[in-house]
Amino acid sequence: MRNAWLFCLILGTARHASAQSSSLALLRMDSTPATLALGPAGAYLTGTHAIGVNPASLPTERYEVFAQHQSGLAQTTLQSVRGVFPLPRLRAALGVSFLRLDSRGLEGRTELGQPTGSFRQSDAVLGLHGSLALPFDRADAFHLGAGVKRLTSELAGRSAATLAFDGGLTYRREALSLGLSLLNVGKGLTYLAEASPLPRTLVISGAYRLAAPFTVMASVSRLHVERATELTLGTQYWFMDAIALRFRYTGSSALGGNGLGGAAGGLG
Repeated sequence: MRNAWLFCLILGTARHASAQSSSLALLRMDSTPATLALGPAGAYLTGTHAIGVNPASLPTERYEVFAQHQSGLAQTTLQSVRGVFPLPRLRAALGVSFLRLDSRGLEGRTELGQPTGSFRQSDAVLGLHGSLALPFDRADAFHLGAGVKRLTSELAGRSAATLAFDGGLTYRREALSLGLSLLNVGKGLTYLAEASPLPRTLVISGAYRLAAPFTVMASVSRLHVERATELTLGTQYWFMDAIALRFRYTGSSALGGNGLGGAAGGLG
């Protein structure tokens, strides 16, 4: 079963976020183990995997539901639920998603480092997504997609909210898949009198199936806030149409060409 995942192993560097910016980083954490392993290069994946990557890839032949729960340090939990519902008569699909990051028992300190007591931070993203085949394309090769997400954040009794929008276009023909997506467009989150921009990202991706079980893929991403460009190369191989081996490498211009940009792999 292709939707049953065993584990995902992540290697390399990771982006760090402060307590104030973690709500914005949450928009980039909206992924399944498959898209986490493949990164932006996995934009050709369909169904629930498309949410947060390219909404135009939502169409699937069956209903899909994905849920996960993770526990981390400092009493931190991450919950994610998403579903995709095909509408074949309309040549369309709808998707819904919910992502929540909750941290309890965080320790506050003054500018001089004196403890002020513990506090809680909770961030959530609720999304509605849709995809539609272009009317003139009877072969269903081209799809347009869009999504709207409401981001809410609570920190030490204070709250903030904003909207983020996604848009995408895909082309699929036999072994070739191409994608273009613009993610997290909108007004920044104003938190504690300080405005933080949304992590707007432009992604161009492509994938080609060399053989029935083996696919190669690549993507170029432009990160607006970091003013950086990322190149991702990935592969996916299916064993007996039941277990997938995924690997990708990402290099970023923000690293100045030094060190490991980021590598990830998944098996499931």
